[in-house]
Amino acid sequence: MCQVNDVISGVLLTLHKHEVILWPERWTALQLPTNLTWTTVPFLAQSTSVIADVAGVYAFVIQPQTPLTLITSYLMYVGKTDRSLRQRFREYLRERDQGNIRPKLLRILPLYGEHLFFAFAPVSTGHTPTNIEAALLGAFIPPGNDQINVQVNRIRKAFQ
Repeated sequence: MCQVNDVISGVLLTLHKHEVILWPERWTALQLPTNLTWTTVPFLAQSTSVIADVAGVYAFVIQPQTPLTLITSYLMYVGKTDRSLRQRFREYLRERDQGNIRPKLLRILPLYGEHLFFAFAPVSTGHTPTNIEAALLGAFIPPGNDQINVQVNRIRKAFQ
């Protein structure tokens, strides 16, 4: 007979299950039109002042905070903004706090607390965040994104 704890554990496991595709050839083939300098901060309101006030690309990354010295990160979502990265960061905080989260981020923003980080890289003038985002999506295929390169998306759906 199934016990209540087993049911609760099963539901929790389902909430935290994400399909991750690890494709080294895509990583090494990644060619960006410009160099990016990434900064990673906790996804907390206190981090707002550190976020660049310019256009750029960003990512949500889960980094388990444990007593281990093992460094582990999970890239969950990649985005871009032609507006200010700081403004976009505030919008995500507001979405999370109001519970008005887009479906693809619903399984990321509210679940990971102190383990959720926001990584961002300003994009220099003359380069578009859209092209850089597309290249990152094609290389890493984050589970929180659904607007992956058509060819990769077709392959991904074939195996679901």
